[in-house]
Amino acid sequence: MTKSPSLPATFTPDPSALMAVLDNTSVPLPGTDRPATEQVVDLDRPACDEQERDHLARYEFAARHLPECQQVLDCACGSGSGASMLSLRADRVVGVDKAPEAIKFARRHYGTREVTFHQGELTQLRFAANVFDGVVSLGTLERVPRENAAEFLSGVLRWLNPGGVLVISVNLGADEVTHRELESLLSRSLVDCSISLYRQQGKNFTPLQEDEDGVCVVVARKHLG
Repeated sequence: MTKSPSLPATFTPDPSALMAVLDNTSVPLPGTDRPATEQVVDLDRPACDEQERDHLARYEFAARHLPECQQVLDCACGSGSGASMLSLRADRVVGVDKAPEAIKFARRHYGTREVTFHQGELTQLRFAANVFDGVVSLGTLERVPRENAAEFLSGVLRWLNPGGVLVISVNLGADEVTHRELESLLSRSLVDCSISLYRQQGKNFTPLQEDEDGVCVVVARKHLG
């Protein structure tokens, strides 16, 4: 029998709260084309370019839309700067990333008792259902093969508590994900959610219009029952 992947024992300091319990009955998420790793951002210094500022703005936007909650998962947490921002809304943040150098940086600069980081393939994570109050996954959807994208999102949504919030970002454009593809994907995979779409322009986020391309941020709230 193949042993299920596991994270370090420190991953669940409060087992009674069922915070990120690994579920042997769940299946891994479908594979991705390339590593899903956030750029390295150091919050100890000012953001130095537009891409970095926009990246931090997405995390600030995500944090504003999360409920005040117990536990948040940051998929592809990279350097940990975003997870640190999310901790303003959550009692505990769990960051996961494939890249060992990113996790090492995150632990050194942002790791606390409430904000923990773990190296692992996102597609191999096996959480029990309904263990997170918020899930944030910025810039990872484009890396998932299009035929597996609905399964990917449905798997992530399964980890989310009723009433919890999922925030994802995706680049819209003819060479990436089109409006029609995004609408079809969301309607198939987030069937039990209320969904809002926003277009990012720097620090500004406005409701997405049908003919607009660029960075789209999706906020999906899972229905209570």
